[in-house]
Amino acid sequence: MFLRIGYSNHIAYWLTKLTSIEFELPQGTPTSTHIANLVFLPTDYKLISLANKNNLVYTRYVDDITLSSQQDFKQEINEILRVIESNGFKISFRKTKYHGDQIITGIQVFNNYIDAPATIKIKVRNEREVQTSQKPYTAYIIRIRDANKNKVKKKIFNKNE
Repeated sequence: MFLRIGYSNHIAYWLTKLTSIEFELPQGTPTSTHIANLVFLPTDYKLISLANKNNLVYTRYVDDITLSSQQDFKQEINEILRVIESNGFKISFRKTKYHGDQIITGIQVFNNYIDAPATIKIKVRNEREVQTSQKPYTAYIIRIRDANKNKVKKKIFNKNE
């Protein structure tokens, strides 16, 4: 990756040595997410192109990829998987879903809004019964629901422009 983005062999070697353990990227280090993004960038470009061609929305958070659409795109799944695998990445079929309840990074995703999953809603109800100033689940659900409100505000604002 360092060679691909223009570093010399010497510098690429030392950058790799500084940011990896036995030439593997460790999880949790401050540099690992950024390096993972740089490594995945060529694949991102291919997936973005494929998504644009098929009216799909492509999002990725580190190694969690999500493609969504209002239309059925089952016929594109093999091509999507081929792009990922042909770039040297492995698919976790255990985590690969095509339909059903969509929970992405712990947030339930619906057609026009997002919400907290049922487990979080139960914890919010439990927090209501406890007299404490710290209510992390309540704060979390408020932030999620505020995102829906902000989306509506942006749509209204953009229509008035």
